[in-house]
Amino acid sequence: MGFRPNVRYSSVITNLGLTSGLRLCLDAGDSNSYSSGQKWLDTSGNGYDFFLGTNSGSEASDPVFTGLAGGLSPNEYWACDSDALFTYDSVNEAWMNNLHKDGAQFTVLAWVYLTSLGVAGASPAIFGTLGNSSLNGVQYQLIGGTGVQRLQVGNGSAVQSLSAGSAIGLNGWHLVGLSISENAGASGGQFYLDGAVTGAAFDPSYTTPSAANASFTMQVAAEGASLRPLGLNGAARIAFIAIWEGTTLSASQIASIYNYAASLTAVTGTYAITRNAAPLSTKLSSAAGFYALTGNAAFQRYAVGALTGAYAITVQPALFSVRFPAAAVSYSVTGNPAISAAKLLSAAGAYAVSGNAAPFGTSILSVAGSCIVTGNDATFTRDFEAWIPRPFDSDSWTAGAIESEAWTAKTMQPETWVAEPKQAETWTQAIIPPDRWTTE
Repeated sequence: MGFRPNVRYSSVITNLGLTSGLRLCLDAGDSNSYSSGQKWLDTSGNGYDFFLGTNSGSEASDPVFTGLAGGLSPNEYWACDSDALFTYDSVNEAWMNNLHKDGAQFTVLAWVYLTSLGVAGASPAIFGTLGNSSLNGVQYQLIGGTGVQRLQVGNGSAVQSLSAGSAIGLNGWHLVGLSISENAGASGGQFYLDGAVTGAAFDPSYTTPSAANASFTMQVAAEGASLRPLGLNGAARIAFIAIWEGTTLSASQIASIYNYAASLTAVTGTYAITRNAAPLSTKLSSAAGFYALTGNAAFQRYAVGALTGAYAITVQPALFSVRFPAAAVSYSVTGNPAISAAKLLSAAGAYAVSGNAAPFGTSILSVAGSCIVTGNDATFTRDFEAWIPRPFDSDSWTAGAIESEAWTAKTMQPETWVAEPKQAETWTQAIIPPDRWTTE
């Protein structure tokens, strides 16, 4: 598998049913764990958050976030130089103090990336509460010069070292892990590398374990007291760390986390989900009435058995077709573009209606006095025979005699004109009186 399964590690752990005893889950690719600010947030649900560096302020020991917040890819991680580390934001919790005590039970898993193994005596740490060989606590390390995993346990006066397995490779991501069941005897301890056991199981019994609390606040990417950071021997990276306490994970459970994939088995009726462009495909049995849905370009198709009167609906582009038996009075409807045609029996008095420019023609029985209706540029021609009504109980025809017509010429009456004498006209001249003017 690749570095990560493109889902939150809190979801991986939940989906696998491994939340019992989970105390801490820090995930650089999960925006719920880090998006901005001065803390790497716990996504286990317990709220055990860690400062970048040693406190809430910005300082040289702050690791540098790389990638896109919430990217859930191999590109999201913390870049750690020679003094970069994370510190718990409060006093140690009880479970943190239990890791070095009698009866300790815990599992730790972390994704780390080293570029150098360094030299003997310079062993970078993945997490710790010890910080000094004469104090109380634990420190989980990669031995300088070899890259073999090691757990050291301090009881206040001495340090016990437990180590086994193969060296971690350089310049690549590796899932390192450790399970300790302190009272389990000879096979109570086991190291893991990339989801598989590495080295033989060992007896993790602590030598005169201390009952006192850890000497230093828990740190990630350091062993406590800001000593031996993960980038001690050269540039390093950390992307994820989870700790279970009060229980341990089995080899198969650790392998399931490493091998986790974000897709389900491809069988009929199952779902295949892929993040980043998120296509969703669901398939059911290919029988009449089946449904096939394909996401991401949203195409949806429904098909029903090809029976008389069946419906076929296709989405994008929208087309709707309904067909019934092609018999008298049947209907044919086709959408996009809309056209509607309805036809009845082609007998006298039948109607023919066509949509989309809608001409309308009506014909009635061809008897004397019948009506002819023509509309919308329609031409209609009908010829009649010269016939007389026949008896309704017989199909025989009786010819009717045509009555003859006789024409009689009319004599035009003469017209007489008499001239009227014209009356004479006489004119009498009128005398015009003179105008009289008076000077004023």
